[in-house]
Amino acid sequence: MRVIAVDGSIINLIHYEEVINHFGTQSNKREKKIPMGQALSAYDILNEITIRTELYPVKISEQRMAQHWVQYYEPNMLLIYDRGCPGFISFFLHQNKEQPQPFIMRCPLRFTYEIRDFVISIDNDTVVAFRANKYSSDELYKHGLLVPTGSTINVRLIKVVLDDGTIEVLATNLFNKAEHPQEIFKELYFLRWGIETNFSSIKNQLQLEAFSGQRVTTIMQDFYITFFLSNLQAIIAKPCEKKIVLITSKRLHQYKINKNIAFGIMKNRLIDLFMNRYPEKIVHHLEELFIHYLEPVRPNRKYPHCRKTYKSRSKYETLTNYKRAI
Repeated sequence: MRVIAVDGSIINLIHYEEVINHFGTQSNKREKKIPMGQALSAYDILNEITIRTELYPVKISEQRMAQHWVQYYEPNMLLIYDRGCPGFISFFLHQNKEQPQPFIMRCPLRFTYEIRDFVISIDNDTVVAFRANKYSSDELYKHGLLVPTGSTINVRLIKVVLDDGTIEVLATNLFNKAEHPQEIFKELYFLRWGIETNFSSIKNQLQLEAFSGQRVTTIMQDFYITFFLSNLQAIIAKPCEKKIVLITSKRLHQYKINKNIAFGIMKNRLIDLFMNRYPEKIVHHLEELFIHYLEPVRPNRKYPHCRKTYKSRSKYETLTNYKRAI
């Protein structure tokens, strides 16, 4: 299966009346209303490519957007979600497609009584029936599905114990325990972190929030071209992996292309890539340049998650110590 992480991120926008009217605002601790949009992305983790992304008004629920997207995925895609997406509606939409859509969702420990009972039980891997309430029935009717109140759906629940002893609960419809034993789910869910690092790259290295204009149309153009550039860099870099393995085979760590430098290298060659009669020459040249700038992959690096306060002004401000790529 192709492993697809689905997640959202808040995007700070330009403080302009047209933008505010379209996307809306959120208030920070100082009671200042900041223009923001809600981005949702489906990210092919192993190929490092965004396969779908949208920018919505900030008040639209991330969960509602993710549910609307279920119809577009292919049967061989395994979707991985964070704890904002589980629920009867999401479970039902994935499981009752023409071909069931494989999924893994992290569940808040006190999300429902089924989850709470599972957390305090001695079971580590079990199948639980979730029941539809009136809200679930009404929402599924909007999707064209007639699901009476009280209907049930089976979901497999799995306990995952983190290195610090914290328990997490994952919900999935991968019911075959022989093909998908409990032991694989911790590492499998951890792959979801790839979409977090991709959002970081989009915001910091490609400076998504440094918009080139104040109109909604300009913001949307900048949004999609930024993801396009990220995908293009990943596509050009992918064939380099075998060469990198050979070059660094005697080194202590594994190595990968320095993405920040790669974006900078692409900057002055991008137009030629699409205008030149022989674009393959430019692609090969980019591959050669990419290989010259590598960085080590250090395993098991962990940093505490520090939530940043929202910026009070709609001006670009990098959140990491990356040197600007563009």
